[in-house]
Amino acid sequence: MRRAIGITLGLLVFFASVAMAQQTTPPSGAQPRWGKMVPHRMGGGVIDMRLLRQLNLTEQQHQQIRTIMQNYAASTKPQRDELRQLFEQRRTNGSLTADQQARVEQLRAALDASAQQMRADILNVLTPEQRTQFEQLEQQAKAKREEWRKKRSNAPSN
Repeated sequence: MRRAIGITLGLLVFFASVAMAQQTTPPSGAQPRWGKMVPHRMGGGVIDMRLLRQLNLTEQQHQQIRTIMQNYAASTKPQRDELRQLFEQRRTNGSLTADQQARVEQLRAALDASAQQMRADILNVLTPEQRTQFEQLEQQAKAKREEWRKKRSNAPSN
């Protein structure tokens, strides 16, 4: 259930950022606005767009990444739509059949594989120096998340 919610929320953030990027035309010389997380959940296959913003990407790199994201969104739309329908059925009926649950797992695996490929494609747009910097930023962000989780789990509940 938590994974399903995570996938759904990640997808919403992803498409909101894609829509915002398409609607917003930055003034010449300004950096375009990027969303926060891409595409569907924390963990494997996700690119934190806030980290990419720190890499001083060229306009060409921005456009290449935008194209990769749009292609990913278009190519995974049927799977995401089917998954959304299955989640709606589960919400309505309270559960899924064994076949439907197996299909959910297949769709998740396909989306994870697509996300991994999108991540690899985006990282290939970066220069070796940018890739190294990005990996360092990811490690720092991961350490901050772990620290936050520890603080949160140790905090007294009301």
